Amino acid sequence: MAKRDVSIGLGSEAGGVAARILVFLLLAALLLGFAMLFSFQNSTPVTVSFYNWRFTSTLAYVILLALCVGALVMALIFLSLSVRKRFRKRAVSRAQRYGGPAAGSGRSVPETGPAGPEGSTTPPQEAGPP
Repeated sequence: MAKRDVSIGLGSEAGGVAARILVFLLLAALLLGFAMLFSFQNSTPVTVSFYNWRFTSTLAYVILLALCVGALVMALIFLSLSVRKRFRKRAVSRAQRYGGPAAGSGRSVPETGPAGPEGSTTPPQEAGPP
């Protein structure tokens, strides 16, 4: 008996995309189910006080709010670190291209010349006891 092709007319690449979308939707539904279970089990009303500010809500909302604030703080920290890394990378590539300072500070490092009375501004150091 010959095998039949039971595909729905999508190419192999499109079938892979459809499978990924299906897996994503299943994971999203599973996550939604866990979130609903979490909110049902933590429905106790709580009051959060911070100085003169008071906030009354369910425990689930307070925990989710704290989770979102923490994620926002981490995203801002990551953003600042990635921007700093990008500036350093750009400064290094600019220094390699034009021969300027590698630190990106905008100041050039003075080159050291031969140590001598006319080339040095620091007084000569005397040798101490060994």
